[in-house]
Amino acid sequence: MIGLFTTILLIALAAVGVLVLGAVRRDEPSAKTAGPVVALLGLVLVTLSTGVYAWLGRPAGWTEQRADADVGYLRAAKVNEARRQADLMADDAGAQKREALAHLDVGQYAEAVEALDRAIALGGRETDLLAQKVFALWYRDGRRFTDESNALVAEILAKNPHEVQTRMLLGQDAFLQGRWEAAVKEWRMLLESGVAPEKTRALKNAIAKAEAEMAHQEN
Repeated sequence: MIGLFTTILLIALAAVGVLVLGAVRRDEPSAKTAGPVVALLGLVLVTLSTGVYAWLGRPAGWTEQRADADVGYLRAAKVNEARRQADLMADDAGAQKREALAHLDVGQYAEAVEALDRAIALGGRETDLLAQKVFALWYRDGRRFTDESNALVAEILAKNPHEVQTRMLLGQDAFLQGRWEAAVKEWRMLLESGVAPEKTRALKNAIAKAEAEMAHQEN
């Protein structure tokens, strides 16, 4: 693409050069010829430069587009490989879970739910598998809880009242619905229990945002 515009530009410059040489060799007054020719040359350069910029975009844009394409390719490759491994190890709950996580990574929530169902059927109703399924269902169903996901939440919290992913998601759901107090309750429970030290900063920030919304609403 860049080579095409370079070729066009060189041809245009050569043509203008021929015009200039022809004008010089003729007995025409140079003052009458030089002005229009120079103006034409400037117009050609500006037009072609603008065309190249508009067609190709900024150099930074090329890099960003290439980076996005590379990331998309790598993610697709990861999903395909996880699916292939899951097919090869159809009786392995771990392989089914890895496929589900690969689907989650690219936002394929319905496919993630299907893979998690296979993992649960093979590995049993483990809390972490159920929590992953709730997460996938919530996104698949338009960021809302349904009867199915609510039943899973109840089962999870009966087994582990401080299951991190589920409590985080409950807080997020409450926050998005404007139930600030409920969101703070979920996140503060995790913070005070100390079950997710790696999420301490994120939890504090989330609580602060919810409390700020509460204060704004009261005013």
